[in-house]
Amino acid sequence: MPKALLIIGCLLGFAPSLFAQELNCQVVVNAENIQTQDKRIFQDMERAFTQFMNNTQWTEDQFKTEEKIRCRVMINLKSMPSIGQFKGTASIQAVRPVYGSNYETVDFLFYADPNWSFEYNESQPMDYSPTNFTSNIVSLLSFYANIIIGTDYDTFEEKGGQQFFDAANQIVSNAQSNNSVGWNQFDGNINRYNLIDDYLNGQLVALREGNYIYHRQALDQFEKDPVAAQKLIVGVLQELEKIHNLRPNSLALRTWLDTKNSELVNIFSEGDMTARKEAHDILMKIDPSRAEDYKKILSN
Repeated sequence: MPKALLIIGCLLGFAPSLFAQELNCQVVVNAENIQTQDKRIFQDMERAFTQFMNNTQWTEDQFKTEEKIRCRVMINLKSMPSIGQFKGTASIQAVRPVYGSNYETVDFLFYADPNWSFEYNESQPMDYSPTNFTSNIVSLLSFYANIIIGTDYDTFEEKGGQQFFDAANQIVSNAQSNNSVGWNQFDGNINRYNLIDDYLNGQLVALREGNYIYHRQALDQFEKDPVAAQKLIVGVLQELEKIHNLRPNSLALRTWLDTKNSELVNIFSEGDMTARKEAHDILMKIDPSRAEDYKKILSN
């Protein structure tokens, strides 16, 4: 099994969750750039946001403690325009276990949502409604909770996360009435509208189907047959190349490559040279900004 899986999985650095439904989520709020004498509000944010993610029941399924989806939301606050109003960015990361091993793999990594703008006051109630807009911070957290769960379910069953991507899409629709940045198609190149639109776009369905093949059929079977696993992943990359040819600026494809690039280098750093060469050539084409990293695939 590629040792990179262990390295990547350890990046999250979780503590065990004492309360959770489906998620074991850690929310971290970085407020170094905010000038205020009362820092308690940021501690309260972390507590409230973490409890919201972990205590909300997002599915109708029952999760054992060890089955809960481990994830992390890093909120980097940039400014406080007025009391109770905050602007910043956020990074979201989630992992899943690789079966037959002690490793974990990152299955969703969104480096930086550039438009986290919300109102929050200490001890503010937070309640999720799948059909109504209640506040921007609830919508932000709920959107990514559903994306995380949808992605996780997709890795265990082909398009198994459909209902959660549908829920995320409904959150986008509801939040557009609030006129906050990040929920509309033309709010920059990186926004939540474009992300969920890609996941639900029929022309990009191979991306979600590939997530199942990559994780369940390849990584989960890697210990038993690494050569077969490599071939399956090459097949996934071939389908992603078609998506790149059709939609080279797809945000979902870019997110997948952000999530998997280091792991792919490790997976193909040894083994069948034919598979390694094909993976290398495709990755150089669809992710040229990481060309120096992908050269390592053929360096051994």
